[in-house]
Amino acid sequence: MEKTYGIVYAQVCLPRDHGLEWLRWCNSPMMLTEWVREKIKDITDGLNNKWGEELIVKFNPSPMPTCLCRPGRTREIAQDLCDRFNEFMSPYTEMEQNMRVIWTEGEMPEVVERAPSAHELGNYPPSVRVGRSLEAGDRCGVFEV
Repeated sequence: MEKTYGIVYAQVCLPRDHGLEWLRWCNSPMMLTEWVREKIKDITDGLNNKWGEELIVKFNPSPMPTCLCRPGRTREIAQDLCDRFNEFMSPYTEMEQNMRVIWTEGEMPEVVERAPSAHELGNYPPSVRVGRSLEAGDRCGVFEV
């Protein structure tokens, strides 16, 4: 049976010549220093606590956090994620916008609720659409697809 879900994917968004641009492709927390890993975990724990009732697959403590949520508040969740990461990163990047967050709502089979991470939902149209849009652009901000 299919249900409607919200999906949020994010990645660091810095200019190609920025010294920290490599973070855009970093999905492994182990590549980061311990204090950065702890800060990212604090951010994702805060999101999971605030939005817990809406989240089906919670945010993972990764530089590329994702979640699966109930529909209706996906835009707010995506914006909150973007705001929290921007606040954390801005002092180090000297840029106000540091994240590219893509979100959508769409139908997928209920099996996605058992995914250990929203990175592992499977190749369903909404998750593919979000993943492709995340990789395809360079503009920072929150975008619906």
